[in-house]
Amino acid sequence: MSDFRLKCNMCGKEYAYNCLNLSWINVSSHERSMGPEECNRAMLKDECSCGNGLVLLFNSWEYPIGADKEIETNVFGAEVIEYGSI
Repeated sequence: MSDFRLKCNMCGKEYAYNCLNLSWINVSSHERSMGPEECNRAMLKDECSCGNGLVLLFNSWEYPIGADKEIETNVFGAEVIEYGSI
């Protein structure tokens, strides 16, 4: 995962972010045949210049380690308008 852009639902202003700048935490690990399957989570909280709150939650599962298996996003107050390489 790398860059992504959000568009505020209230005023339409766009913001660019980089996933590498988020604080990722490992929330679970389950042993499988090729090693552990891990779930990592990050949250972005920001505020648009119009005062609207922007929240993006990421869940990323890796199996085997180093290979993204699945990515889930939940967005509040904005919409994702572009992802870089995910």
